[in-house]
Amino acid sequence: MYIAIVEDDETFAWMLEQKILSEPGWETAEVDRYREPYGFCRAAEEGCRYDFCFLDMKMPEMDGLQLAAWIREKGMRMPVIFVTSFAEYAMEGYQVQAFDYLLKSQLDRKWSGMAARLKEHLAGERENVYTILLRNKMERIPIGRIRYVYMQGKYAVFYTEDGEFSVRKTMGEIMDELRPFGCFVRVRKGAVVNMGKIRRATAKEILLEGGESIMIGRMYTEDVRNGLHAWLEKVK
Repeated sequence: MYIAIVEDDETFAWMLEQKILSEPGWETAEVDRYREPYGFCRAAEEGCRYDFCFLDMKMPEMDGLQLAAWIREKGMRMPVIFVTSFAEYAMEGYQVQAFDYLLKSQLDRKWSGMAARLKEHLAGERENVYTILLRNKMERIPIGRIRYVYMQGKYAVFYTEDGEFSVRKTMGEIMDELRPFGCFVRVRKGAVVNMGKIRRATAKEILLEGGESIMIGRMYTEDVRNGLHAWLEKVK
């Protein structure tokens, strides 16, 4: 569990960190504290990713709302919880799909309810997210944004709506990890396709949304047919 706190009040940031680490299930979380938003931005640009973050609504130079907008512009979908001393700022958070907001004066009273909702949300998210551990960063990719996976040498390349990600694994390992999601089918020795991205399929070829075409290996024709039938029955 990786959590960020962006808060210029060091005393409150420390209190919030202790609150996080005392929450059942989060005792071993790694918490990064940033006194100003640009430190968080630099870390994010270098590949740091968090399960969720707490943002102070009122900070100099860049406020929490502006930072949250930057987070969304960069394609990061982590839950954002605003913390503020002023109730009038609270409703502004919904402009950037904030998960919740906490008044600093009500931290103790509101914490349990917020934490319970957040745990439930994260549990649901993890059921539909594939995690790639790279050398110096981690990427969590929503299953619905993966288009297909293709082998290039010793690397499996994930082609997603947000770009390409490579990981050194065999296609067998990748398929074992993706199988539980129930929407992937192996179409040839070095290719796995998300069936939700298929626009048309024949006995020899799959055409994906966006126009990519992937040939079906002769040995995989029946697997593809059976996989598509099972998936279509499930999504009806």
